[in-house]
Amino acid sequence: MTSGQQMSAVMQVLTDPALWRVVISWQHGLVGRLHWFMASHAPHRRDQHEAQLAVLAVSLHRMDVLQLLYDMSVVVPRSIYLFKTIEFLDLPDRAAELGHLDMVMWLDLATRAPFTTRAMDSAAKGGHLAVVTYLHSQHTEGCTTEAINQAAANGHLDVVQFLHQERTEGCTTAAMDMAAAHGHLNVVQFLHSNRTEGGTVQAIDHAAANGHLEVVEFLIDNRGFDGCSSAAIVGAVSGGHMNVVKLLCERQPDACTTRAMDEAAATGQFEILQYFHSQGLACTTFAMDLAAKNGHMDVLQFLLEHRTERCTGRAMVDAAKHGHLAVVKFLQENDLASNCVDSTAMDWAARYGHLDVVRYLHELGTYGCSTKALDWAAKRGHFEVVRFLDTYRHEGCTTDAMDFAAAKGHLAVVQYLHEHRPEGCTFRAMDLASKGGHLEVLEFLHRHRDEGCTCNATHDAAANGHLAVARFLTQQLSFVWSDAAVSTAAFNGHTEMVEYILEQNTEAPKGTVFVRASAGGHMDLVRRFHPYCSPEEYGSAVTSAANGGLLEVLRFLEEQHPECTARFEAKAISAFGHLHVLSYLHKHRLINLTTSASANHALNLAADNGHLAVVRYLHECHVWPGTTNAMDWAAANGHLEVVRFLHWQRREGGTSDSMDKAAEHGHLEVVRFLHKHRSEGCTTDAMDDAASNGHLDVVRFLHQHSDVGATSDALDNAAENGHLAVVKFLNENRADGCTTDAMDRAACDERIDILKYLHARRTEGCTSSALERAVFTASFDAVAFLLAHCPSACEPHALVLAVQADHVSGFALLHRQCHRLCSTSAVKEILERKRAEMLQIIINECSQHTIHDLRAMTATARNC
Repeated sequence: MTSGQQMSAVMQVLTDPALWRVVISWQHGLVGRLHWFMASHAPHRRDQHEAQLAVLAVSLHRMDVLQLLYDMSVVVPRSIYLFKTIEFLDLPDRAAELGHLDMVMWLDLATRAPFTTRAMDSAAKGGHLAVVTYLHSQHTEGCTTEAINQAAANGHLDVVQFLHQERTEGCTTAAMDMAAAHGHLNVVQFLHSNRTEGGTVQAIDHAAANGHLEVVEFLIDNRGFDGCSSAAIVGAVSGGHMNVVKLLCERQPDACTTRAMDEAAATGQFEILQYFHSQGLACTTFAMDLAAKNGHMDVLQFLLEHRTERCTGRAMVDAAKHGHLAVVKFLQENDLASNCVDSTAMDWAARYGHLDVVRYLHELGTYGCSTKALDWAAKRGHFEVVRFLDTYRHEGCTTDAMDFAAAKGHLAVVQYLHEHRPEGCTFRAMDLASKGGHLEVLEFLHRHRDEGCTCNATHDAAANGHLAVARFLTQQLSFVWSDAAVSTAAFNGHTEMVEYILEQNTEAPKGTVFVRASAGGHMDLVRRFHPYCSPEEYGSAVTSAANGGLLEVLRFLEEQHPECTARFEAKAISAFGHLHVLSYLHKHRLINLTTSASANHALNLAADNGHLAVVRYLHECHVWPGTTNAMDWAAANGHLEVVRFLHWQRREGGTSDSMDKAAEHGHLEVVRFLHKHRSEGCTTDAMDDAASNGHLDVVRFLHQHSDVGATSDALDNAAENGHLAVVKFLNENRADGCTTDAMDRAACDERIDILKYLHARRTEGCTSSALERAVFTASFDAVAFLLAHCPSACEPHALVLAVQADHVSGFALLHRQCHRLCSTSAVKEILERKRAEMLQIIINECSQHTIHDLRAMTATARNC
């Protein structure tokens, strides 16, 4: 039977109601959102499975099965079916998402099932124009900007055109950005010609990264003002898109930074590297460092022959770490590893089991290692490396070697260390072996070592259900099992472990076992130990079950102990969205939802976490009065449906925090709804924080519809966080301005595009903090730009920061262009950190007078 025939047979079974009942009779528990089905009643188990079948019928487009379920009324009675099963299982929205128009129409007309904006959004995303058209003509829920956004992202031009012509929700810049990213040129062209939202730098950036040459070319020709960032060419380089790289170099030269050439070297794009070199682009020491890390020998050879930047000590360390023996030899033979003088290279090679690299470094005689080499190799089970280091090196190891080899179950390594090394181990070896269930290691340590173990061994063995280990600890070490051990085993559902511990410790509190099993939802243990619980333990158990959403446990406890009562906190149950538990407790009058402050807080927390079903249920239970926190918190977290419900159904309203926080987190649809339907408005925090987080669509909306405005923090923070599109929009459309903080905070290679833009378009300039930030973050391009255009930013402290950051290229550039930065403090920092290359630069370029003043200190540089 072919795989296709097998799948067909499976589908026949799953969509046959009679056979389905046979299959599900062996099933335990519920699937996914079917827990919502338990919300207002306790249905027969058959009903739960029929509801599962309804979901499956929609997914498989089996209209006959769905109609059969409804006509037979086997799911639940009609009223509850309409209110619970359809609504909370999202059958209408799901049918729309899958493009099943017949099901959408049937659910709408035959059952009057409720739809939400997700229906049209999802249908648009899938390109189901017929469904979108039906929902538009027959329903008022509408859609959100996600409809056009997602249709554009997936290239559904017909849907984009329909929504543009027939609806008013519009889209965001994400529409063009995502269409460009996926190469949908026709959609990009339509949006450019017919919409005003435009795109951001991400349009070209992502199109370039994905190699969509025609899209990149169109955007440059028609939307050059949106620009791109250095990420465009870096992404094109990473993907090996030479044609896009050439286009960007020709049309967007500002985007071609040292990051581009460094990336070509890092990713082994040899042809692109050669092209950059021929075009005169610069790179940094990162180029050779990253090429060495990734094992690109051809790139390394080219850089050695044609470039002068060379590498840092990281090249040798990373090559050794990743096992690139040929690279390690290349660096050594070409005198490129002279600044790698510590033990790091061999340590890392040993850690990852690269014996050939370890042997080569050892045979050179110039590289040592530390105790970490053997410790790490032992922990990871690299037996041959362990044996080599023990045989040929003298550094030895620590007790960590055997401890962690035991923890990972590496018996051969443990045996070798015991027989050949004097360091031994600690009690952690047996403790950790017990935790991992490594019985053979545990037995070996017990026979041959005398460090022993602690009570942690029993506790961790119990927690992880290692029964064989537990028996060993009892029989060989005479451990007494603690109450904590059996409690943890019960919580984790290790039934056999619980039984064994209780056999060994008959005094262990069985009531505690019951409580912890209840909290973990393990019904077999709950049923067995519930007769042993006290009223107090019963109360603790039911509270834990309720807060954890464990309705089956809760129902069992209530049935077995109807005489007991417990206090429940509605806020905890609501916060986690446990509607099925909440409704059960309310139905059985085990919780008060009408007068307690806890109920009001429950409403707030349910709104905060987006649990619309819980919010609706609490509202129907007449939870009054509430507070403005409900709408404020729901808005902050983008729960539009909750915000809508609170607005239309309740009277508490919200505060300006609603729009402020929704804007801060980029929830445009919530901001739009609040602006249209509420009167609380917002503060300047709305645009400031939206700009800070890069939410251009929110910034644009507030600019167009709100008179509150923003402060200089908007542009300052947008610059700091790298949001070029927001920086451009604020500068070109608003008069709030910025401060020197904007350039100062954007002074790094990742923000070089913003740095250049602010320098060209703003007058505030920068301070010395800009250069210091660029130096400290090892941002070569930013340092070069600031030295060329903002020489007044040079301060002696910048040189000190370059030393601290080990930024050799930046240090050399600073010293070459700003000789006055040569200072005693810089040399002191060099000597303390043993920066030999930097000291040589100081000696070569400082004045004779300065050299004379510093001679005493430079004499100590021999240690570098």
